[in-house]
Amino acid sequence: AVVGVITLSDKSTGAGKPAEKVEVSLSESPQIHSITDERGFYMLGNVPVGEHSISIKFATTVNEKEEERLKKDTIKIERAQAIVKKNVTIE
Repeated sequence: AVVGVITLSDKSTGAGKPAEKVEVSLSESPQIHSITDERGFYMLGNVPVGEHSISIKFATTVNEKEEERLKKDTIKIERAQAIVKKNVTIE
């Protein structure tokens, strides 16, 4: 499994706040996905061994319009790893 927390960067304070209701999935296996909870936590189960691209889909407001954005990251699952942590900050 891959678990982690997605946070939104606050440029004014430099701190991050949890990103709620963000969709996280494996790019090559979109059926393996999760939605973050109120703490920004997500979990992807049954992730096979190997290197994977993770897609993070979220909504943001630009010029008073809501837009859907996509961020990609990578994770490598080694043999015999039960849980891999992957935290991501969205700027």
